[in-house]
Amino acid sequence: MKIDQQKINIFYDEICGICDKFIKLIIYLVNPEILELYSLQSAIQDEKLRKQYELDLSSIVVITQNKKLKKSKAMFYLLKQTKLKYLIMVIELLIPQFLADWSYDFISKHRDKICKMKKR
Repeated sequence: MKIDQQKINIFYDEICGICDKFIKLIIYLVNPEILELYSLQSAIQDEKLRKQYELDLSSIVVITQNKKLKKSKAMFYLLKQTKLKYLIMVIELLIPQFLADWSYDFISKHRDKICKMKKR
């Protein structure tokens, strides 16, 4: 699998209802032509890709222009590509990185209780 560095490459858990809805929102708010979507379930099986980008099923990963963003940084990056860019920048400044990542990890850990998982 070759990563297109000109696009925003998004690796996400397509089975997770929260992840799936977030990606649908991003597709709606961002020009879908600049997005490349990858299921972590299939990418995780590609050992070279998994090792190169440290992919795991518990976090969203965004790769663009040789930058790799995970967890809340990836989500903030994607949201900053929308018309809400300035609001998201203010929110990102107000919320410390460790707190944003802690929240992300908490939701990720309890996502099956928060939102239904899709059937595989």
